[in-house]
Amino acid sequence: MAAGSKGIIPKLATILGRYLILWVFFSMALGTLVGYSLPRVSQRLEPIVPALLFMMIFPGMTKLELEHLFEVVKDYKKIAVSFVTTFIITPLIVGLFAYIFLRNYPAFAVGFILLGIAPCIGMVLAWINLAGGDNALAAVLVSVNSTLQFFTIPFWVYVLAHVYVKVPVLLVVRSVALFVLLPMMAGLLTRRYFLVKLETERHERVTTLLSIIEKLAILFAVVVILALQGRTLIAKPWIFLLMALPLLIYYYFVYFVGLGVSRLFRFDYPTSVAIAFNANSTNFEIAIAIAFVSFSSATALATVVGPILELPILVSLIHLSQRLRPAWERRLKDSML
Repeated sequence: MAAGSKGIIPKLATILGRYLILWVFFSMALGTLVGYSLPRVSQRLEPIVPALLFMMIFPGMTKLELEHLFEVVKDYKKIAVSFVTTFIITPLIVGLFAYIFLRNYPAFAVGFILLGIAPCIGMVLAWINLAGGDNALAAVLVSVNSTLQFFTIPFWVYVLAHVYVKVPVLLVVRSVALFVLLPMMAGLLTRRYFLVKLETERHERVTTLLSIIEKLAILFAVVVILALQGRTLIAKPWIFLLMALPLLIYYYFVYFVGLGVSRLFRFDYPTSVAIAFNANSTNFEIAIAIAFVSFSSATALATVVGPILELPILVSLIHLSQRLRPAWERRLKDSML
């Protein structure tokens, strides 16, 4: 019996992870169907969303290693360039794109802004590794992201979103505290006082189980959010494309901006790729949470498009990075001569 249970957890994690995009689409379809045919049910599900949002953020926080922050001094130049690219240049690009593409759709403009100003603190490590980036630098960047976004998200939400809607500043700050600071503290405490004390096999089982909980929470949250907007989505199916186009352009544009800035400082390929992926990877979990709690279900609906597009786009950028590597290293070598 125990052996069977050991096998179920990794199999379920594989199924959820490998086919996550399909599961997201299924959740969207299920939520839309529930919202359209059973509107009273969707209203009853709404109160559980904050708990789902917390559970989809907390597991990723158990992987944070903030001790990497002490390595900032060693790579201060790279960290400074990444900071400017991720926390200043990227939000300004997000604001520009929101105005160009979504200025007539305030709720969706705010959703787009939330996706762009929340840097990733989880999967970005995998993207950088697969692209052949600097893993040690990536670990430092994630630590910096997780620490600074508690301050940068409320600031940029107010600066960029107040053009479209009235920004409830205190509610945004409370949402960031609830879905960034609280999960981060819980995750750090869980890792320090529980996970690190487990034997290797049990540690892997628990972290795998946390990964499953994270993905299931995301999928259930998508169901509820889509249920609340089911009738709107069926009446206006073009909403998906409305968000997809600027997000598609955003991912590629910010990636090349990151590479361009790195090129100015003559950083090597691993460093440049780490900075580029750190700049364009989004923390859609936090974006969805803040959108739902601080704004509207329509804004939350806009942020749901993020996880659907992010995986295929970033995989394509990984392949593109690998193709660019020989030319990048050759030109860097020539510039040093």
